[in-house]
Amino acid sequence: MRVEDIEYMVDGRRMVGYLAVDDAVQGRRPAVLVAHEGPGLDRHAKDIAERLAALGYVASPSTTTAMAGPSRWRR
Repeated sequence: MRVEDIEYMVDGRRMVGYLAVDDAVQGRRPAVLVAHEGPGLDRHAKDIAERLAALGYVASPSTTTAMAGPSRWRR
């Protein structure tokens, strides 16, 4: 099992996400975007991603700030 923080840019802002994948599974795999609860990206969302990875998925919990779109759309 490989888990890692992944960095990416959204509207010029550095964001940190999370990725869980079981490298023992070969070939193409389906991916799942895990929606976290109100508090944001927490241990619970990461646990769910890791459980899905153990079933053969590539899983990544979302981050709500990144999903909010460009800053010009936010109030």
